[in-house]
Parts: sequence; structure tokens; C-alpha cells
Amino acid sequence: MFIFDFFKRKKKEEQPAKEKIRLDSINLFVNNELKNLNEKSEGFKSEMIKMISQFSSEIKQKIPELKMLNLDNRREEQRLKEIVMTNLYDYISYLEKLIEDLEKIEPKEIELYIRDIQSVFNRFSKNSRRIYDKVTILIGKEIAEVRNITKKFAKEFNEKLTLNKENFEKINLIKTLQDKLIELEEAKKIQNQIENSTANFKQKIAKIEEKKQLTEKNYEEYKKSNESKKFIEEQGKIKQENKIINEDVLKLKREFNLKDLAKNFHNDSKKNSIIKKYSENFYDSLKEDSIFEIISLLKETNKKFDEEKIKTIRQKVLEQKNLGEDSKTKEFNSLLSNLESELKEEHDENENENEKILKFESKKKQILTKIEEMGKKIWNDFKI
Repeated sequence: MFIFDFFKRKKKEEQPAKEKIRLDSINLFVNNELKNLNEKSEGFKSEMIKMISQFSSEIKQKIPELKMLNLDNRREEQRLKEIVMTNLYDYISYLEKLIEDLEKIEPKEIELYIRDIQSVFNRFSKNSRRIYDKVTILIGKEIAEVRNITKKFAKEFNEKLTLNKENFEKINLIKTLQDKLIELEEAKKIQNQIENSTANFKQKIAKIEEKKQLTEKNYEEYKKSNESKKFIEEQGKIKQENKIINEDVLKLKREFNLKDLAKNFHNDSKKNSIIKKYSENFYDSLKEDSIFEIISLLKETNKKFDEEKIKTIRQKVLEQKNLGEDSKTKEFNSLLSNLESELKEEHDENENENEKILKFESKKKQILTKIEEMGKKIWNDFKI
């Protein structure tokens, strides 16, 4: 290459940091360091611009001299002289293109600026190398002077690049470190938002638990109240009455002896159907038997039975009360169930947020480790 590949990393001796860096002041420290390094880079860039200008001026002075060269008085074969002159004109064209390209380069960010200069010189070197060799067959002094100007420029340029290499490497490392600091701040910001969210969940949970405890207390007080006791007593009476009714129904079923009754009507499907219905569900069949079909069947068998007793028991079945649910007890249970569901939902959400906090805490540690590793590449005993 005409100019060394300046930006390839090479192992360098690390310089010790002047002080240990606190995490809360690292941004200020890094920004100050970067400011100082950028000022040095701008100074270097100014030197480069002056060097390019000086180089261009020297080459421009040499180009007219090269254009005035001729080989008419040389004794070599005409064919050889023509080849040399053709290559000379080509070499001059490449010199002019080199100057044109250098003057077009914008003095942008230093690394890009250096790369552009390097690219222009490398392209010139690649295109003109063989042409130069052909020109030197018959032309020596004038072309060697141009060659020496380019070699001198390349040498000085590379020397300055080498002197400033560590400065540029530090700038790149610090910029990458700044990206990590931004990433760290973003992680901390998100973690703070999550922590605020968990605080809100804890407040919600506390309020729900307080409401639940109050509801349980009110429910216990209600269960001790006269209203609740009265309802329980009423339900107890209904339960006892229903027990007696159910026992009367069961006794009545035994008295009917439905199996023997069915033998009397095995040839009559309709009557058999009535008996079968009673056999499968005596209680409901009696309740639904508004025309007392069962009594009619019993009469046909001439079997003794107490018709009034059957009608009385059926009437009791019809009037039988169902056990009820205390509306207030139902209301308390519904409210407690809803509060339990709310608590579970809030606890689950809070647990999810806590997992996120742990995740971002781990991410912060990873970023801090990376920052410290990068910092040590810049300042040897860098610590945060």
C-alpha cells in the first residue's frame, strides 16, 4: 500500500488513568476526555490539510516540466521512444487525477478524511506503478523528482498517522463506550419505570387486602347477627319439615309395593307405564300426578289403601319449601371471591414486573462489565 492501513488494531501499551471514576460522574469525565482528543484530532487534520496543499503545489509545479520533455534527440529506437512518451503522458494524467481527487476530498470526520486520502493515493499507486517503470527506461531525473515528492509525502504522512494512532483509537473506543453508557441509562430508566409499576401494584394489593379483611370482618359480624340467626333457624325448620315429608313419601312407596302392583297390569302397557314412572322416580311422579292415576290403579286391584293419606302427602310435597341461600351471605361470598381474583391478578402482575427488574438488573451488570472492560483499554486502572 502507498499509505499504511492505519486503522488496523495493534497491541499498545496502556496508559494509566489519573483517577478512579465514579459512575455518577463518568459521563462528564468521558465527555471531557473526548473533547480533548477531538481537539488533538482537529489539530492533526489541519496539519494534513496543509500537507495535502503543499504536496499538490509541488506536483503541479512538476507537471509542466514533465509535459515539456521529449526524446527527439535520443538515439534509441523510435518505437521505444514512442512507448516511453505514451506512458509519460499517461503518468502525467494520473498525477493530474491524483491532485484533482485530493482537492475534492472534504475535510470531514478525521477517520473518513484519512481513509479518503489513503484511497486516493492507493488508487494512484496501483494505476501508475507499471507506467512509471516504463517511463524510467529513458527518463530518469525528472520522473524521479516526482517520485521522490510522493515518497516523501507518504513517509511524513505515515509518521504523523503513527504518532496520532493511539489518539484515534481512544476516540473510537470512547464513542463506543458512550453508546454503552446510553444503553446503561436506558436500562436504568426502564428499570425505574418497572420499579414504579411494582410500587403501584403493592399499593393496589394493600388496598385490596384491606378491603378483603374488612369484608371478612363484616361477614363474621353478620353471621353473629339476629338476622343471620333467624335465617338459619328458618332453614333448619324447612330442612326438618322436608325430612318428615321425604320419610312419608318413602313409607308410602313401600306401602304401594309397586312390583306386586305391576303384576296386575302386565298386559296393559298404558297402566304399566304409569307404574314404571312411579318406580323410577316416586317423588316426582306423585307430585305430577294431579288426577291421581295411581289411586285409580290401586282401586282396580281391590287392595286396601288410605286415599286421603295419599292426597295429604301429595299436598305436602306440593307445598314443600326449598332450602334457600341467604342473600347477604351470597353477596359476601361473591365479593370475597372477586377480591381473591383481584389479588391473584395483581400478585401475578407484580411477580412479572419483579422478574423484569431482575432481568434488567442482570443487563445493567453486563453493560457495566463491558464499560469497565472498554475503559481499561483506554485507561489502565479504570474502575467504576
